[in-house]
Amino acid sequence: MSNHILAMIVLLGKRLKTKNSIITILDDSVEKRVSVKYLLFARNLDDCINFLSKLYEYAKEHTGIAQVKENCKYVLIDFEHANVNRLVTSKLLKDWNNKTLTKYNEYTIQSDLYQFEKMLRNFNIVNSEARKNFLDSLRDKSISIENVLLHEWFG
Repeated sequence: MSNHILAMIVLLGKRLKTKNSIITILDDSVEKRVSVKYLLFARNLDDCINFLSKLYEYAKEHTGIAQVKENCKYVLIDFEHANVNRLVTSKLLKDWNNKTLTKYNEYTIQSDLYQFEKMLRNFNIVNSEARKNFLDSLRDKSISIENVLLHEWFG
């Protein structure tokens, strides 16, 4: 993700335009505007907005999700594509492939673990047989969310 963090100073109140959103950084908050057409799971807009509002409200109390780093760079997490387990979708996102969804086009908890494996493979972290086994179990969707932190690699 660090490759995507802006390396420039952003004036408070200045609007940053991305492909799908407008982000305004204020002195006490960050405002992000996203068009409804970019909310992948917005079949029922009221439900989608309610879900995202609760998700952002929950995230406010968890410093690991959105925080200011010591060097004053902001780390922001996009929740526009977040939703509940077993969500049916008709469209693949940028980093998804034909193994991300179930055969019924559902995005599940196992889909999250599968995507997590793809991200971890890109990091140059401790290379061991335990790591290989852990990543293989994520890729094969053979480990449950309850057993992830119990794996020997975290031992």
